[in-house]
Amino acid sequence: KNTVNRDSIWLFSATMPPEVRAISKNYMDAPKEVTVGRVNSGNVNIDHQYFIIAAHHRYEALKRLIDFNPGMYGIIFTRTKADAQDISEKLTKAGYDIEALHGDLTQQQRDKVMGRFRNKSLQLLIATDVAARGIDVDGITHVINYELPDDMEVYTHRAGRTARAGRSGICMSLCHSRETFKIKQTEKLINARFNRLDIPN
Repeated sequence: KNTVNRDSIWLFSATMPPEVRAISKNYMDAPKEVTVGRVNSGNVNIDHQYFIIAAHHRYEALKRLIDFNPGMYGIIFTRTKADAQDISEKLTKAGYDIEALHGDLTQQQRDKVMGRFRNKSLQLLIATDVAARGIDVDGITHVINYELPDDMEVYTHRAGRTARAGRSGICMSLCHSRETFKIKQTEKLINARFNRLDIPN
């Protein structure tokens, strides 16, 4: 006779940072971890690019990258919701099809923004990592890191929003010269080479 254990708890996560592991220990008895794919493996179809810039040129560099990639359909990641909102407002005033996704939005506002992004009424979405959790949109061509994340595992998660279903994609990162060590760390973490490029003039 087959019996079903109705007290089983399953936890699914795209990444396994310490915070998620702590949750599993808190709510589960002797949890078993099953990994699908290789840990921290990078998608080979992603072209990882980085640009060394002065901090005060970051916004203009972002604008230039968008202008030189007219077919871009992408997500820009910022560290704070204030940055996401500020950049979204500046780019909207400059005529770009972009909206911000952050924690101050109601669920109805969030759904409206995501609906516009999915049907490609928006060319760009700008978001924090927290606000972007659970976003699953096909056809994203570019991911832009307005700033590199402190946790390099987060980089892998951001970059993975592009190059899905066998397609290729580009992940661009705006970096200060003092952050090049993070690029080297990430190259080792995901076993992929990053290409340093110049901002188009």
